[in-house]
Amino acid sequence: MSNHKPVTRLIQLSLCTIVDNLDKFMAPYKDRWEEVVDEERPTFGRFDTVESYYLILIIEEIIKREELTYEYLKVLLPEDAESLSCDENTRFSCFGCKTIELISKRCPGFKVLHCHYEFIRLEDGVKRINLMLKESIQRLTLLQKIDFCDTWIKNETIKCIASYCTDLRELNLHRTNINKNEANSLLHESSVVKNSLTKLIIDETCVPTQSVEQCLLSLKNLTYFQSDRTIEATLKLFETVKHLADASDELPKFKTTVCKNKFHRTGVKRLTEDFAKWFVKKFPEELYNKFVSHLIISLKNITQLELSSWDEGHSVSLLLPAIISCKNLITLKLENFMFVDITLLGNSLKKLEKLTLINNIFVRSDDIQFENLKELQVLLFEDSFEGDYYRFHSENMNVPYLLLLSVLSSEKIEKVLFYNQSSFISPLMENLLERGCLRNIKELKVFKCLVGIDCIWQILNQNIPITDIVLGFCNISNDEVKQISNYCKRNNLATSITMVSEIPYYFKWLVPGVEIPYSRKQ
Repeated sequence: MSNHKPVTRLIQLSLCTIVDNLDKFMAPYKDRWEEVVDEERPTFGRFDTVESYYLILIIEEIIKREELTYEYLKVLLPEDAESLSCDENTRFSCFGCKTIELISKRCPGFKVLHCHYEFIRLEDGVKRINLMLKESIQRLTLLQKIDFCDTWIKNETIKCIASYCTDLRELNLHRTNINKNEANSLLHESSVVKNSLTKLIIDETCVPTQSVEQCLLSLKNLTYFQSDRTIEATLKLFETVKHLADASDELPKFKTTVCKNKFHRTGVKRLTEDFAKWFVKKFPEELYNKFVSHLIISLKNITQLELSSWDEGHSVSLLLPAIISCKNLITLKLENFMFVDITLLGNSLKKLEKLTLINNIFVRSDDIQFENLKELQVLLFEDSFEGDYYRFHSENMNVPYLLLLSVLSSEKIEKVLFYNQSSFISPLMENLLERGCLRNIKELKVFKCLVGIDCIWQILNQNIPITDIVLGFCNISNDEVKQISNYCKRNNLATSITMVSEIPYYFKWLVPGVEIPYSRKQ
């Protein structure tokens, strides 16, 4: 399969030309800046007659370069805009107070709102942001998606969402400061989002288990729900209703397909043990009401499962019967568990497309090929463990060479990310390429692994359609990376290769405890 770009990309070339010379095009507006208002786009200058579609393309090209400012947006933003892209995997956020206020005044039909202010915690800054959000949300009554991850949100803002956003479908409050008060505001009897929300993300927050229960019960159309206490909440719901054999048929039900949970000790017994016994047990239907059936069906039909342990020494063995019973799993993430058996997962989860393994201790098992695996992520952060624990288990915290060779031989593999895995080395890559594997690889991200530049040259020379290569803390120099980058440009290859000297920003989504060196750029 060829990795060459199409010969004609006139629109992209035109966009790049415009953005490269943007200051020249903006000069007439600077001379008449008092005529440029928030409520409507200026009717003079070079962009006066440009169609909305192309204006949006120009804006998003500027966003891609992390150069969008309030002044640029004030000139370019068309009144009929409904959304703008926002890449959460970078430190750049184009949505600040002034830009959100501008959007709310000029684009009443705007449907997707982002706000990410992870570095603002001072009370004055929090008040200012939330006041702006409240005023803007009241103007943007057609919002369908709100993404406030990393933002310090006040209850007044949540109440505003619950009062005005009648069309809201998705709400992302990941890693915000919300607690039971904000959750109660969303679930209040007067809330207009209770029947419209289909996707709610409230993980890495202070929302308690009881509020998670209420979310599952009260949000009638919820199909995507992500919290850190989903399993614990369903356990408590089960315990509440399991003896109510004469319960009404009107009992609420939920159909979420996403499950995320952090396990921790609860008294003497571990939640993992409770969950495993409950999940795999066959309940006599005549003894339990329909609500319990819906709980079981919901968890057995999940497509995305993320499990994390808060304690060193939690074994995943007790959870394996429950995990492998989820036959429809597409995405699985296991973090900080002992005795992870990759072979068992591969043999059981035939539909699995993405597997993420972080800080686990692996068992040495037989070779396996996942039938549909497209993305593999394996990461090990030594600083996450106490010294003695790490020294004792360090050898088994790396996926064994032969097992890794077997997994990466899966013909559908497209994306690979490794951090600090001693088995992912140059001979492994060379072995895979000699076998004709990795033919569909598109993304290769490798950090703190012993791979050399020769492996990258082999991938390019075999015309593998790889588009993104990211290397960090490897046995590769900046000069070698530049040589490959220049080679790709000369041969018109759609391959981007970069060398990083710090932990990538997107690791914050994979491992919340990882310290990211710098805050998001505004």
